[in-house]
Amino acid sequence: MSGPGRGALTAGRLRLRAVLERRVDTDDGAGGVLTSWVAESAFWVEVETSSMAETEVALGVRDRVAVRVHFRARTDVAASNRLRVEDRIYEIVSVAPADKRGGWMTVTCEERP
Repeated sequence: MSGPGRGALTAGRLRLRAVLERRVDTDDGAGGVLTSWVAESAFWVEVETSSMAETEVALGVRDRVAVRVHFRARTDVAASNRLRVEDRIYEIVSVAPADKRGGWMTVTCEERP
């Protein structure tokens, strides 16, 4: 796997520790839902910023940062998960299949405040 002008992805480039979190919704007893996130596993990743944009929201403008996260292929990653990398939270938007040899995966994420 390679990015523009970046060369092949190697294990030495996986320098950040990520925690894969799974969403858990529970009944709040009043007709609503409480959402929490449970840590599932931890692994090494590389995070690459792919785009930035501003989005208008009710209370002003919010920055949107899209990133690609590269890591060794796994079977437990889904678009319903999120990744916590250092003090940042990335909601997984899409999961690309592992490369042809099954060694590396890339997920596209949006950073959440």
